[in-house]
Amino acid sequence: MKNTDNNFENLMIYYGELYRKYGYVRFKMSKFEEYDLYAENRNFLISNNIITFTERNGRLMALKPDVTLSIVKNSVGSGSVNEKVFYNESVYRQSKSTGTFKEQLQVGIENIGKIDTYSMGETVMLAAKSLEAICTDYILDLSHAGVISSLVGKLSISDPDENRIKTLIASRNINEIRRVCTAVNADPEITELLVSVISMYGNFEKVYCELCKTCDGIVERSVLEELREVYEVLKLYGCNKNVNLVFSQTADMNYYTGLTFQGFIPDIPECVLSGGRYDRLLEKFSIDGKAIGFAVYMDKLEDLLRKTPECDVDVLLLYSPDTPDSQIVSAMKELTGQGLKVRSSAVIPDKLRFSRLIDLSQNKKI
Repeated sequence: MKNTDNNFENLMIYYGELYRKYGYVRFKMSKFEEYDLYAENRNFLISNNIITFTERNGRLMALKPDVTLSIVKNSVGSGSVNEKVFYNESVYRQSKSTGTFKEQLQVGIENIGKIDTYSMGETVMLAAKSLEAICTDYILDLSHAGVISSLVGKLSISDPDENRIKTLIASRNINEIRRVCTAVNADPEITELLVSVISMYGNFEKVYCELCKTCDGIVERSVLEELREVYEVLKLYGCNKNVNLVFSQTADMNYYTGLTFQGFIPDIPECVLSGGRYDRLLEKFSIDGKAIGFAVYMDKLEDLLRKTPECDVDVLLLYSPDTPDSQIVSAMKELTGQGLKVRSSAVIPDKLRFSRLIDLSQNKKI
């Protein structure tokens, strides 16, 4: 962990301060929305299972399974004016493993309106800083839906077969991709190019050079340039150290329309952050603009962040009856000013766990 003091509550406070620093305003919403909002936009939901109830007036309501839909529905962003919001909300979704509904806390941002490469770069930078606050050894995987869409579109196969291939890409099932492409008479040269691209993974600059050489004239130049320009913004902010490039993120291609990214930290086997461009959702609401955002899945972090710390305090400040109060106050101010957790005591308390003991009575550090 970056800081053992960075527990769950402190992390939530940090995120609010971070997003406000870059001009994002807190978006608050009710736990409920009219069911029609979700029924009419099921393609943009992770799960179609929704908890519903009927109000006295007969309206069918739902416990919200998604935050972005509510934000977009109420957005004032447009092609010329940006709306930048952050949220700290619970969603109610069915667990894939148990089938039961769970309350899941999410923190995230949405930038709606005029989206350029700087806007995308800033969003990814904030995603990187959000991950870094949890662990300095985070990994941020960048991708672009346009790369796979370009390649799959040139296979010259039917839409159902394209969707089947995209599902196989997500699992990197190379042998099955080749088998299916052969069975549906897909272009063999494009098939091998596709296999080569989805096998790429690693340091952004290295993989980007490989991608440009492999896909020159096949993938749209604008897609490649957009990836590079976003990465350059990350470099300017000093947030490019842990950034990889990958092209097997296809699970949400019906939702995401361009740049996508996922964040990972050690000890958690699945992504704890995901985001990207979702322009199609704005089109659905007839909003003249573009959009990008991400969510941090706080429920996946809760056990890690709330686990019992190794120590109760950083420093035990021990003093004697003869120690002047002014000396104790001076030491406490200096230590707490360093961000340390300090307990002052005339005796060493039983079972208190501390990293360091400072004995003012002996004027020594142990």
